[in-house]
Amino acid sequence: MLRTIFPFSYRAKTVGGLVITVLCYLVAGALVSFLFSWLASLWLIGWVFNIVLSVIDLYFFAGIIVSVLVFLGIVK
Repeated sequence: MLRTIFPFSYRAKTVGGLVITVLCYLVAGALVSFLFSWLASLWLIGWVFNIVLSVIDLYFFAGIIVSVLVFLGIVK
């Protein structure tokens, strides 16, 4: 089931793959956070974007955790 939710995390078989995967999650998270933080400054609907941004940030953080666990061989 994790493979369907975090498909990019399963490329972390080597140290290089782990670094690339973590960097991709960090860059994607930064871009999405920048966009949604701009939308969260809207007056009436900003709180909705804050909630969505929190969920997306948790997804990227969990993707990094899964990448590390795949690299260590704990998750297969």
